[in-house]
Amino acid sequence: MIYYNHHDQIRMANPEMGWNVQSADWTKKKITALSKFKIKEGMQDQFFDGWKKGEFKNKKESGFVEAITGSWHLYGEGDYIHVYTFFDSWDNFASFEKACSYDVTKDMGENEKKFWSTVETHEDEILMFIGGIDQTTGKFYFAK
Repeated sequence: MIYYNHHDQIRMANPEMGWNVQSADWTKKKITALSKFKIKEGMQDQFFDGWKKGEFKNKKESGFVEAITGSWHLYGEGDYIHVYTFFDSWDNFASFEKACSYDVTKDMGENEKKFWSTVETHEDEILMFIGGIDQTTGKFYFAK
């Protein structure tokens, strides 16, 4: 059956987009910012270069982000890049947003301009990480 506006896709983890994923405490709930990017045709390299020098670097060095991971689109319909940024509290999420907010019309540097020039569409979602699958037992667990 086909449903209006429904798409399936296969995504692939991108190891170059991961940071602190192995050492984060996944037994605890997280605030998760999911950023979705559709990149303009042929601009993937420029996107990743700008992302690594800007957003990725800023998140790792901020002191508010617990972990980052990402995936790229492999097959089906959907955005090219998904970036998941994990925070251990609403306070850290809000502090990060406040620390890196800037007036887009005035404060954007050259790297940010180049980065955003590669993006066709973008959206963010705020999700709650409430648990996951234990890699040893294969069973779902609820985070505390």
